[in-house]
Amino acid sequence: MPRLSVPGVLVLVAAVGLAAAALAHQRPDPLAEPFKGVTTAGTVASGLFAIRSTGVSTKPVMDAATIFIGSLTAEQRAKTSTW
Repeated sequence: MPRLSVPGVLVLVAAVGLAAAALAHQRPDPLAEPFKGVTTAGTVASGLFAIRSTGVSTKPVMDAATIFIGSLTAEQRAKTSTW
């Protein structure tokens, strides 16, 4: 296997980064529309996951989320959304 020099690696990394950036600009922003669910060819697949009690408490998750949100600055909180 050929060995790449440091400048060769840097050029390769830069090229990959530029290609990724170009692709990112071609795709629509995934956060521009609300989440609809799992889709196949644009059609929402319904009934995949039933909402049901599992018997596992969600309190630890709520506590962690509360602590996390409490750690945000006012500017960071303003950039988040609640529902």
